[in-house]
Amino acid sequence: MPVDAKSLRQVGRQVPSSVAVVTTGDGLGVTVGSLGVLSQRPPLVMFSLTRGSRGHCLLNGLTRFRVNVLAEEQAWIGEHFAQGEPGDRDLVGLTSEVLPRIPGAVAHLECSARERFEIGDHTMVIGLLEQVDLSPGRPLVYWNRDYHSLFPVAGEPLAFSGREVQSTT
Repeated sequence: MPVDAKSLRQVGRQVPSSVAVVTTGDGLGVTVGSLGVLSQRPPLVMFSLTRGSRGHCLLNGLTRFRVNVLAEEQAWIGEHFAQGEPGDRDLVGLTSEVLPRIPGAVAHLECSARERFEIGDHTMVIGLLEQVDLSPGRPLVYWNRDYHSLFPVAGEPLAFSGREVQSTT
């Protein structure tokens, strides 16, 4: 099959990704599904945004940012920021810290921007991880153009190595 934009989008839909909101010092945020751990030494994370997207303007002058990895019950927050809505602190419960947090997120990663690359039709940002705060909860996953829980409901069968096992979560 030749590679074209349509087939590439179809492949991308089959790759589950985390759902995170990158917040900045001005209280704005953007949803990213491209979060990745790039290096352990030094501790680097990366994300990318499509050039021309509504949230791309947040990258202008970006020096520090916080990545909020959303919990499974926070799909509405991911959708809010994916639609390019302003960072209404009251609506989404952003804290008033210098780099706002989204309460209830399963992880908060405080970063300083190290590198920024224009690659294809995206801008990739690499951040030096300065602080990590983890919280209990289940992460939100985006797959096949919809939000999902990573874990099934207790009692539902799981397919595992060709046999079914019962979920204990």
